[in-house]
Parts: sequence; structure tokens; C-alpha cells
Amino acid sequence: MKIIGHEKQLNLLNELAISKAVPHAMLFNGDEGIGKKLVALKFAKTFYCEKNSNEQISYFGGCDECKSCKLFDNFSISDFYFIECSDKEQIKTENIRELLYNLNLKNFSAKNKFVIFNDAHLLKEQSANILLKTLEEPKDNTYFILVTSNYSKLPITIISRCQLWFFDSLKEYEIIEILNNKNINLNSKDDVKLLEGSLTKLDMILNNDNVQDEFQNNISDILNGNVDALNSFVSKLVKNKDNLKYNIGVLRNIIRSRMLEENNPEIKNIFAITLENLIYSEYLIFERYLNSQDVLNNIFSNLLLKKFVNVLDTSKLLNQLSLTY
Repeated sequence: MKIIGHEKQLNLLNELAISKAVPHAMLFNGDEGIGKKLVALKFAKTFYCEKNSNEQISYFGGCDECKSCKLFDNFSISDFYFIECSDKEQIKTENIRELLYNLNLKNFSAKNKFVIFNDAHLLKEQSANILLKTLEEPKDNTYFILVTSNYSKLPITIISRCQLWFFDSLKEYEIIEILNNKNINLNSKDDVKLLEGSLTKLDMILNNDNVQDEFQNNISDILNGNVDALNSFVSKLVKNKDNLKYNIGVLRNIIRSRMLEENNPEIKNIFAITLENLIYSEYLIFERYLNSQDVLNNIFSNLLLKKFVNVLDTSKLLNQLSLTY
């Protein structure tokens, strides 16, 4: 199981496995789509591989050849539990209780039991409270790995029982290597930048080849003072709610590139302000739940002002908007 990126974390986990100093509960936190789950699986697999013994760990991540490694890859090995917290059925209170009951039973074959909760921040409060009791009184040779993209959504009592691990976003060259291994070719380097260190948006990019060209044309029309173009552009953006966060990311990349390429200092300043406001807009729209059309209209109105020396800083307007909701 080859993992690209996260070398520091993998090396530290390897040292933990060799030294047998594995914490009973670890919390892996980082952006979505960067490989945290793969790291958790690789670490757990180490302890089921038949070529590793209690005395010596020779194959970090397993040998990939023995019967146990193959069973592990199919999620069918005994004494290992993988809970996908986005699956509402798996995280029902009664299912979590049954899981914790099974952990108290005698091991079938392996010496250790590992439980991985993927997207652990989606655990319901009652299920999290049930889990907490087990984390407070850990059983020997039973280990939990909670994988999350937003550990702040977990109860503080859960967080305090776990060793916290932070994972960085993937570097561009790492993403390119991953895509090459998957035989996936993106149209440009801009597409790689648009991924923003994660593979979460990959399907959207592959299925929206013409979005960047379309948005470039829309931005140019707005810069030329076309108010109708601004209104129709924003209306189209907010109508597509499922892709709104992705589209804002596309716009950030476009504005950032045009800011760097721009020679006119006044227009460069407009792009800088617009970029700052686009970054802030995600917080206002997706966390404060402000009206997305109002927020984006205020941002792109700034681009209509390219002929004026005194550029309006719409961040003030955005702040006012955030106070009115």
C-alpha cells in the first residue's frame, strides 16, 4: 500500500509500531481528500500481517502477500473494524454499542484490535458519548483511530482522550504523482492548483472542463463595466448550490492569476481586494449562512470600478452584511 505524501507522519507511526508504544486512541485531522484514511489503514494493517511478530515489525503497512493482509484489504479480517461515519446506519447508537461489546470479547486470531472511525466528526452526540466511556477506560491491545477533517466538531471530551495528529495538504508535485499513478491527466497546471492540496474536487474538475474559460470571460465582461453580465453571472453561480464552493475556488484561482499578471497597479489592487473577499465569502456563506447572492454581488461589484482610482474595499460591506444577518 503505497502512500504519497505525509512522510513525517508515516515515519513516526513506523517508530511507534516498532517500539510498541501505540496510543490507545489517535485523532488524525486534516483537509478532506489528502490520504488520512489511507495512513490509518496502513498503520493498522501492520499489526495483522503474518510476517510481523509481536517481537519484531519487519513490514510497516504489511507485506501485501500473506492471507491476513489480503483479508485486511477486503475489510474481512477478524478483530478489525472500519466504521464509515457518513453511513447513518453504521453510526446508530445500537450499532456502536454492539461494536464496543464485541471489543470486549476474546480475540479471534490477531493479538490486537483496531477500530477506525472515518469522518469521525459525523458521529452523533449519543454515539460519541457511548464511545467516550470506552476511551476513558481503554482495554489492553485495543486501539482507536478517529479520522476527521474538522476535529473541532467532536466533543472536547473525545479530543482530550486522543493523541492529536495533524496532516498537511498535499503538495502539487505529490498530487501530480498520484494522478500519474491513476493515469489521470488534467488539462493544465491551473487545474492542479485548483485542487488546493486535496483530491476532493478531482471529479468536479474532470467533469467541468470548460468552467475556467467560461469564468474568465465572465470576469472580463464585468471588468468592462457590464452590469447585466455581473447579475447573470452571480445568479448562475448561486443557482448551482452543489458546486458553489467549488466554483468559488475556481474564481479564487482566476482572480489570483490575473492579479499576478496585471501591470496596472489600480486594477491589481482591485483584484487583491476581490481575492481577499472571495476567501472571506466562504466563511460568510457556508458557516454564517448569509445570502450567497448578496455576498457575491458585493464582491463582484468591485470589478465594475476599475476606471476609478479610489477602489471600494468591499470587505467593509461584507462585514456590514455579516452583522445584519
